[in-house]
Amino acid sequence: MESVINHEYINNYAEAYSNRIVDRYFSENTIIDGENILNLTEIRQINLFIIKNIMVKWQAEARKIRSPFFNYNSAEVQNALQGFMNVLSKNINIEQKTFKPLLKLAITDVLLLIFSPYDFFSNELLNIGSPVTLEELEKRKKFIKINGELYNAYINMIEEIGADNLQIKEAKQYFDQVCEDINFSPEEPDEYVKLFSNEITLEVSKVYSEVDSDSTKENINPESGEYIEDKIPIHEKFYEQKSTLVDELKKEPVGTVLDYHKKQKIESIKKNISIQQRFRFVRELFEENDNYFNETIEFLDGCNENNDATDYLNENFFNSGKWNGEDEVVVEFISVVKKKFPD
Repeated sequence: MESVINHEYINNYAEAYSNRIVDRYFSENTIIDGENILNLTEIRQINLFIIKNIMVKWQAEARKIRSPFFNYNSAEVQNALQGFMNVLSKNINIEQKTFKPLLKLAITDVLLLIFSPYDFFSNELLNIGSPVTLEELEKRKKFIKINGELYNAYINMIEEIGADNLQIKEAKQYFDQVCEDINFSPEEPDEYVKLFSNEITLEVSKVYSEVDSDSTKENINPESGEYIEDKIPIHEKFYEQKSTLVDELKKEPVGTVLDYHKKQKIESIKKNISIQQRFRFVRELFEENDNYFNETIEFLDGCNENNDATDYLNENFFNSGKWNGEDEVVVEFISVVKKKFPD
């Protein structure tokens, strides 16, 4: 099993949270302006995302009114439009019916930014649409405060290589490259969970849901020691005897051609751990200690043989009882390690 974002829970939570905020504010007010938006909730990122969403909608509306009779790209017109936008930003005036969807979207985006920054930034590129320009990326930069390091690194890369007017696919490829190249650790969610829970309890255990992954579909026949494709619950995998790390690293599954390509040897464990996986591994396997996680990954990436990795992990995690081979997150971690030592 692997963890993925539970979008249903996040959607329901955002709905309940937005109802709470909207009901309280509009019980005493008929409209909300920019100043009150910026102070609406304890979580500044929500307030900023509301303003960002207003800006995005304004840009979409402004594009619709462009006439073929005028040069909207001239410096004079651009300056006038920017001045107009500055005046409008000081005169935000939104009724409850229009405001609530903006608030709910902001809450949803903030939760995604906290618990799955990779997904949030990938969605942000899709929301920009083609072409993805450096100018548009820069406009959104000032609104992103949580896990902004990743976004800043992406913008810096686009600037350095001189890329602009990117198609979505190309922009996404550059973003994936940044994710591989930088040593990014998502911010700890505890502070934000506490702030959210001041209004409505945010159950972190429900933010993620478990789904079948390739690694968990591969099960072990206790008699032959070979992989079988039958779906067996995780607790039954080690029914007869717990698999040792040596067993896990040495077993070679027999599968389809697609399975083979998915399990081809990787050169770097670090570069094949997604941000979401890293977040989960650090939290559940490495005592929420980024340095502990980094040291382990660096050692494993430096190993030339699976026996070296096996000895290290057995000595530091399995033999001491820190890890249990039946835990789903341990199985997920080992599945990544196995890709470096497939033989």
